[in-house]
Amino acid sequence: MPNNVYAGIDIGGTFTKLGVVSHDKIVARKLIKSPTNINEFFQLFEELKANYEFTALGVGIPGIIDHKNMIMKYASPSLGFLNEKSIKEKIERIISTNVYITNDANVVTIGEMIYGAGKGISSALCLTLGTGIGGGLYYKNRLLIGDNGFAAEFGHINVIENGTLCSCGKRRGCVENYFSISGIINLVREVKGKEHPMEEILKMAQNGDKDILKALSNVSFLLGKAIGAILLVIDINTIILAGGLSRFFPYIKNAVMRGIKEYCYSSDYANITIKKSELLENAGILGAAYLAKSRGEILY
Repeated sequence: MPNNVYAGIDIGGTFTKLGVVSHDKIVARKLIKSPTNINEFFQLFEELKANYEFTALGVGIPGIIDHKNMIMKYASPSLGFLNEKSIKEKIERIISTNVYITNDANVVTIGEMIYGAGKGISSALCLTLGTGIGGGLYYKNRLLIGDNGFAAEFGHINVIENGTLCSCGKRRGCVENYFSISGIINLVREVKGKEHPMEEILKMAQNGDKDILKALSNVSFLLGKAIGAILLVIDINTIILAGGLSRFFPYIKNAVMRGIKEYCYSSDYANITIKKSELLENAGILGAAYLAKSRGEILY
């Protein structure tokens, strides 16, 4: 068994990123389609074991995980076959070593804090912006998961009273209804009269389209309000924006800060820095591998 070599898997709703990290550098990386059933899920680990050597494995899965009992309480809809499943022991039997599992946004946060935009900083709030909004709360060099392991579900902070029904099916006005891939596409359709894919929306923003920039400003302000609500609870100066929508960083940063200022006292936002992810698509792999390297002790 090699020393100081760890595997990391970042499972997404559509694609899964896996890699091997040696001495804190990715030495092998692969992008594959995400599993669509329980058999494909476990086959993923069989193939990992067959093709790579590693000391331990870290895994990020979108959803809510009972970290004490290692049960997937609620996975994202495309991974619903994992709901209420205990998966740790079977994975360890397959790979013949230890596996450490947490939420996908948590591994992105760990990656950014250890190797990326948060390197050298002891505390930060990291938001993963994409299909929805995930988050990680890194405080005093530990990733806070809470008493039940459900901490940092920031996407479901209410920003509009009696707003549109969220995909969670329980709340209206959740911030991820508005600042998400589907939320932005829907807003642009209202503004432009037809649907545009995200790549086109990004190009229009880069070309200075006033309608697009105004629409992005409006939803970014709501994101800032949600962040402001978090800052009222915990005093943190660094905000890291990760995920696919972080590509819009130059067009959303100022409006996010306006939203924060609207919600917080001046003393709360005076020293805030908003940063863009530095690791991008590699954050989850590196964070998952470090989770394994720390033997899960980075979680608190």
